[in-house]
Formats: sequence, structure tokens, C-alpha cells
Amino acid sequence: MPWNIFGDRKESVTPEHLGRMMADQILKEVFQPAKPLPVADNKVEWLLIKTFIMTNVVPRVFGQAVADKALRALHQQVWNVLLTGDASREGSRDDVTELNAKAGLRYREITTRLEIS
Repeated sequence: MPWNIFGDRKESVTPEHLGRMMADQILKEVFQPAKPLPVADNKVEWLLIKTFIMTNVVPRVFGQAVADKALRALHQQVWNVLLTGDASREGSRDDVTELNAKAGLRYREITTRLEIS
């Protein structure tokens, strides 16, 4: 069920829309930063770190049910860009599965280093 963030206005935002908006922002920050990233920085690593942060923050702000839908949409859009170069084109199921496994491993490494529970 959509929830309304605009008060009395008719517009509402679904969790999936929220996830796509967050993905758009992350992709813009990584691929079109206001201040250029150092040349040595790995854009894929930046994407993983930014999605990791969202994965930890969104459930605490919106609750698990909304977070699950929003984060699924966020990851789908970011992974599509990583795998195909286009947010609207989906990568193969095998490629998505492999990327999810690699991202999960990287998320666990970051969690361990930061001691996040």
C-alpha cells in the first residue's frame, strides 16, 4: 500500500519508487559526482559501499516491510547498471546471482570491519 509523503496532496510514493529514487541518487553520485572522484577510486566499490549504507539505514528508518521492497528495487536498478550499463536492461539471472553473492561477501567484510550488528 502506498504511503503519502506530501501531506494533503494526492501524490504518494511506493516503497519500490523510493528504492528507484535512492538508486538514481547513488548512481548519480558515483557516475556524475559534483566533485570528481580520485582516478584510483573504483566505481564498483563506491556503488557497493553506498548500497551497503542504504541496506543498513533504510530498515531502521522505514521498517522491514517497506525496506525489503525499497531495497529490492534499489539493488535491481544498481545491479542492472553494473551488469548491462543500463538501468532499464536486466542482467542474466546467473550474472545477478553471482553479483548478489559477491555483494553479500563484500557487505559481510564491511560489517566485520565496522563491527556493525
